[in-house]
Parts: sequence; structure tokens; C-alpha cells
Amino acid sequence: MSKIAFPITIVDCIDIGLDLGKIQNKLQSYYDEYEDDLYLLHKNKIDYISKFMKINNDEMYKNINFDFSSINLDSSILKTISLFIPSRKRLISKYIIDIKNENFKIERIPANNFLQSLAFIADEKFDYRKSERKFKELPDNLFDDDLRTMLKFVSFKIGRYIKNLNLQLQFIILLYPVKMVENLQIHQKEYTKMEWIL
Repeated sequence: MSKIAFPITIVDCIDIGLDLGKIQNKLQSYYDEYEDDLYLLHKNKIDYISKFMKINNDEMYKNINFDFSSINLDSSILKTISLFIPSRKRLISKYIIDIKNENFKIERIPANNFLQSLAFIADEKFDYRKSERKFKELPDNLFDDDLRTMLKFVSFKIGRYIKNLNLQLQFIILLYPVKMVENLQIHQKEYTKMEWIL
């Protein structure tokens, strides 16, 4: 599969003909099925430890089951990191889209290991986006007409942009809840963000 260049594009659910509130409520109703992002939890622990000691290589980052008691840390630091809890949950799914003129075919395939090789990293710090990660697959019930409609809309938008309606695309969709802060944090509302990786 060759790579194509497509600009970052904001798409409104109204353009697709979908009810955003209904979709967000549906995604939130599956929140218990989202899996904790243990990579982020592990990184947060190491970032905290790095305030007290120099992290010499990436091996500590790569092993998310690393035993922190095996290094020379003060017991208060070990106690603090033992209290860290996951701050993000995720689901993932992967699709192959075939477009032949106006015909559209979608196939869901296993997401396997997830790698963001094109992620922009501003400095030389370790970043999990450059390493393979594994997340829980999206439940089958969420691979529904709404998601198919979104995939079709985005696929044809790309096809028209590159002036080719005979193409095959591969999408990875990452779901995770985020907080939207309103009025200086007086009110907080949580919604699900859908990240598309082409």
C-alpha cells in the first residue's frame, strides 16, 4: 500500500449527516470497556522518578512491567509511584477500505501492534508513539452504521482530494475520553475523542 498526502481536515458531523450527541452518548456508554493506557501510566511514573535520578537509557520505558524496586530509589518515591493511577483509557480498531468508482467496501482487520512512525516528536525524549503498542479492540457493537458512514465519508473525501476514486485505504481509529473544561474549570464535561490515523 503506497502513502498518500492528505491535509489535516476538520469534518463536522453535520457534514456527514450524523447526530454528534447521540454518537458521543453511545461511545460513553461503553466507557467500562475501554482499557487503561498502561504505557502512559508507566511513562508518568518514569517522568516522576526522573526528577530524582537520571534515566540513562530507554530500556526502563520499553518494559512497562519494570520493577522500580530494583533500582536505588528512596522508599517515599516508590510509595508515591505506587499510588499513580491510569489517567487515560483507549480502544482501537483498524480497517481496509476499497473504493472502486462509487462502490465502497469496508473490511475490519485486527489492529495488532500500533505504531505512529510519522508522529512529530519535538525533542529527543522517549515517546511511546515511536514504539509498538497494543490496545484493546473496539467492541463489535460500536462497529455500526454510524462508524461505517464516517469511514465512507472520509474515504470519499480523500479519494476526491487526490482525484482517484479507485483506491485502497487503511485506517486506524483510536478512541479515548477527554475532558472539556468550560468556564474556568467550574464545569467539566467528558467526551470521547476519535483520532483517525491514515
